[in-house]
Amino acid sequence: MKNILFLGFSFFFTILCFGQKENDSIYYFNDILIGENSNVNLFAKNIVSKTSFAKFGCVIDNRSNKYVVVFEDKWEFNFGGNSFWPKKPEQGKVVAAFKKEMFTIESKDAANYLMKEFVLKPGGIFTFDPEGSYTEAEPFHLPAKQNKFIAGNFTLILKNIKKETDETIVKFECTYNGEKIAVISPSNAIIKTDDGKEWANAKSDVKPKVLQKGEKTSFILIWQIPGNIVDMQFAEMDIHWKNSFVETEMEELFFSNQTITIDKIKTAEKNKKDK
Repeated sequence: MKNILFLGFSFFFTILCFGQKENDSIYYFNDILIGENSNVNLFAKNIVSKTSFAKFGCVIDNRSNKYVVVFEDKWEFNFGGNSFWPKKPEQGKVVAAFKKEMFTIESKDAANYLMKEFVLKPGGIFTFDPEGSYTEAEPFHLPAKQNKFIAGNFTLILKNIKKETDETIVKFECTYNGEKIAVISPSNAIIKTDDGKEWANAKSDVKPKVLQKGEKTSFILIWQIPGNIVDMQFAEMDIHWKNSFVETEMEELFFSNQTITIDKIKTAEKNKKDK
């Protein structure tokens, strides 16, 4: 009787350990070129899955003179005939003209993703011309006389301002209410002092922000002027937007579905090292 109980326990323990090891495993998949469309190359790299998630590095090699925006929640992961999508992001990922970038797309907590093969269905990939229809916006006076203003289909709210002798920092929240796609380029904004001189935004490397109808974003503008020229803490100044607000049309790019297969050698080596 004791032997029977011992054998039964050993069998249960072995199954339990095997299940735990399997659940702790990570599958590594082969990198793949998804395709090319309109001078935009699309790659999937560093593809991995575990019981609770699957993710990969989405590489956009934009060789066109337009911008590319990717809405990751439109990508479909199909495991064993069951479809899953990533969580909807606050904003799409933007890749400027003639730039190459990689970002992570992940689906998680919806199923068992530990399968040796799955189908990846690209979606939500658009291209657009950033030089669309510019929206004129009235200069915004500092010190602020109002906290909210409307420019066409854009509503802006002043969220915070900090004025010091040699630096002014302003934070705005912008909501887009139009039917197209909006491109917000905060780096275009300049500030003009009472003497008529214009000063560029110190955050000139800020990437454009892309919004669809009803979406909002915030951005920070920074201007730095030596105190011996202007004391910004007390100066009367105006923000001139200089084509910061654009509306443009999106054109969807389509790519073929791809079957993603496990890299057996890499998976075996990686899981062996982790044990």
